[in-house]
Amino acid sequence: MKSKTLIIIALGLILLVSGCTQEQNNGTADDTTPNQDIEDDSMEQDDTTQTEPDDSQNSNPGTDNDSDSGKMSSPYACTDILLLSAMQSVFGSDAEVLRKPAPFGRTISYVSCNVQASGTAAVQIEFHETTTMEAALESLEDEALQIESQLFDSEKTEGSIGAQSYVVYSTRSNETRVLFVDNDGATPVFVIVKSIPGTEVTQSTVTRVAEKIEELI
Repeated sequence: MKSKTLIIIALGLILLVSGCTQEQNNGTADDTTPNQDIEDDSMEQDDTTQTEPDDSQNSNPGTDNDSDSGKMSSPYACTDILLLSAMQSVFGSDAEVLRKPAPFGRTISYVSCNVQASGTAAVQIEFHETTTMEAALESLEDEALQIESQLFDSEKTEGSIGAQSYVVYSTRSNETRVLFVDNDGATPVFVIVKSIPGTEVTQSTVTRVAEKIEELI
């Protein structure tokens, strides 16, 4: 009888000890859980860092364009900021450049601009785009002959602007016409700058305007 009792007591102690050991193991597993969470957070943080946008890649360097290079480009426009700046350097900061409707029969390659100073028209600028340098030079010669015949008491002299140029001046009406073809054969353009009748714009001013435009095209 005593032997049976001792066996039962021994079995009870074994079960008790086994239960305590299992609780300790469970407690150890729970203790490691926060450490695992920390490791996961650090990995997520690394992923976030890697996917952040690179400012150096997103930054767009200035694209080269005609305004940045200081040159006008085809199709020429009266609203070009470079043209306005050039005219203001000649006529003052209040100068304006306005588009004038093309005469009937002119193609879209023809652009005419009126330059106003203090609200009064000073000069007119015409851009005639052509396909070849030969066509531009031919147009220059034809226009020079027409202007010379239209202006009374006028004389035509060769200028020094661009590839070829002429200056036509009328002593009777005090009008000046400067005609030139730009040196750039890749985009040939024939330009006419003329003073407005009845104004006090001098020949030297018209020539200066033509020189400014030649620098821009």
